[in-house]
Amino acid sequence: MLSPKTTSMIRTAISQSGMATFNMSVQDSEHGNVAIERLCKKMNDNFGASLKCAETENIINQFRDLTTEQILQLQTADQECNSQFENYPAWSPVSHDGVFFEENAEKRFENGDVASNVGYIIGTNSFEGSLIWPFLPGVIESYNDRLTVFSFMEGHSTNNIRQKFVPEDQQEEIFENYFRILSSEDWLSCTNITNCTSYEYKLLAAMIYGDLAFVLPAFEQALLYSDKGAYTAVYYLNIDMLYDPFMYDEVFGTGHAEDLMFLMDVPSMEIEQNGENKTLWELFHSPANSPYPPTEFMYQMNEIFLDHWATIIKNGKAASHWNQFDRENMKYVEWSNNDTHAIEPIHSGLPKTVKYMIETFGKPENSSATIFGSSIVSVFGLIFLFI
Repeated sequence: MLSPKTTSMIRTAISQSGMATFNMSVQDSEHGNVAIERLCKKMNDNFGASLKCAETENIINQFRDLTTEQILQLQTADQECNSQFENYPAWSPVSHDGVFFEENAEKRFENGDVASNVGYIIGTNSFEGSLIWPFLPGVIESYNDRLTVFSFMEGHSTNNIRQKFVPEDQQEEIFENYFRILSSEDWLSCTNITNCTSYEYKLLAAMIYGDLAFVLPAFEQALLYSDKGAYTAVYYLNIDMLYDPFMYDEVFGTGHAEDLMFLMDVPSMEIEQNGENKTLWELFHSPANSPYPPTEFMYQMNEIFLDHWATIIKNGKAASHWNQFDRENMKYVEWSNNDTHAIEPIHSGLPKTVKYMIETFGKPENSSATIFGSSIVSVFGLIFLFI
């Protein structure tokens, strides 16, 4: 995950709703090579860069030598290519410092070349499917639409590559097993999979998407890093939220990026609006500015979150009761709530749907699942450097 050039400066890497990035070099495919050539030509056409756009390796080496101003132009050209060309990789093939990845991270990882002196804190939220919830009405309404959710995970762009691709011959089995596993949830009252409400089909779809895009890869990454001997701890944020900052609609648990509300101490922040002091929590969450004061357990969770992060920053590891995650114990902390208080149960084993996916569709040679790339576009995957 981390370059040997930087691991001596880093004590802990925290990944929230995201995982380590693999397969980011677009040199791996003809599709990527064409994209790089188009980007090179776009630089010449729009900014008079005079780049030679004949060979991929030559183009990349020229990109590495661009000035800071030219790198900004490259990012602009990349955005134009993304708008102009169908299935153009939806990311800039230049990292933020303007240098291409020079090593194959996945090969290094598989060879056991992992920075074991760095701790890994990997987390995910319980309703990551909130990311697609606004797009489901009119798309998934009935039993006949149930498998449409898997089409959200097809394509060439990086924000699709990071998700688990499910072949058509496996989609029905996965949907049926999610229906079976989640049948005890309060929101799923139908007993006949062919006769659920459109609302229930949407929720099933959102749960599948959230797992395949975020939850499952997070737990898989935790297994992979712990298998290599690195200190790994896992959290699962499952606080009851009423609204999601992306869509101002109800969610079931904690939606995608809701962890940022606690990490940034949002319940305590105030801002003046029209002569009235409002908390950022209200402004971020309230549809049409309707009242939404944080509950007491949200304030409590905010303190819990910040206390844990302070411990990680200070010691490089999670608090002792949280414990380490590995294949034998699989202990992780769930940050949740009852009617009045925030709670921190410690679980041994995987969440039910994640356990099903790993055991059923994992790699046969190690009973774990595949390695997934992470989107630098759609994921709030935060890497914190603690020196």
